[in-house]
Amino acid sequence: MMTKLVHISYARIYRVGGVTFEWNDYLGPYIINRHTDKERNYNNISMRNWAQVNKFHHMSKDEREQYRLI
Repeated sequence: MMTKLVHISYARIYRVGGVTFEWNDYLGPYIINRHTDKERNYNNISMRNWAQVNKFHHMSKDEREQYRLI
């Protein structure tokens, strides 16, 4: 007997100050290259980009929704 599994998920994609990222409350941010839509290598992310993610992290949930793309 084969069981069919349906998995439904959605990404919460945000753009703050030119930095595009997916936010996960448990795993943290995944910074995305906005031109290729693929995750960026953490070694190539500047402190300026991390500052924007930190700014986002300290916002209330209502403020965060203003920056949500998806």
